[in-house]
Amino acid sequence: NEDLLGLVNALLEVYKYESGKLNLCKTNFSIKDLVFQVFKELEPLADNKNLEFEMNSDVDSDTQINADRTEIRRVIMNLCGNAINYTNKGGKISIDIKRSENDIIFSVTDTGNGIPQEDIPNLFKRFSQGTNKKRSTGTGLGLYLSRQIIEAHNGKIWLESKLNKGSNFSFILTDAC
Repeated sequence: NEDLLGLVNALLEVYKYESGKLNLCKTNFSIKDLVFQVFKELEPLADNKNLEFEMNSDVDSDTQINADRTEIRRVIMNLCGNAINYTNKGGKISIDIKRSENDIIFSVTDTGNGIPQEDIPNLFKRFSQGTNKKRSTGTGLGLYLSRQIIEAHNGKIWLESKLNKGSNFSFILTDAC
């Protein structure tokens, strides 16, 4: 069963992060190119749900960050995948990359159902999916792992959400060059 395999792999990942064995393999790469790649991969899924899906960047392709490309890709994939998952047909998702001095701020905003205020503090914890019944798919490990990855890079990840209005997941990474 693929789902089971996915869960086992996710658990192994969590174990790896928790035991501090996450060996980041940092290289310099263009964050804009990486995000664009994920955007292109997810576009068909957004199209299937008739979602308006856009990417905005005030960062050019020359701007590089020093990070683990595979792990950062995993976070971007998770945040954008969630947005597509939890946004109703005809909704809108926008991905934004901004630069503030040496920081890169990535955010994905959706017009989904939003998340109740009281669930937000738990969302980045293990196995949490908030309490919203609609969020029952998946293992609840994605956001937890995303937090571990971003924090391992000395970054910060956060969420702003309004019920029935949508959510905005963001992370910030320093060391843009």
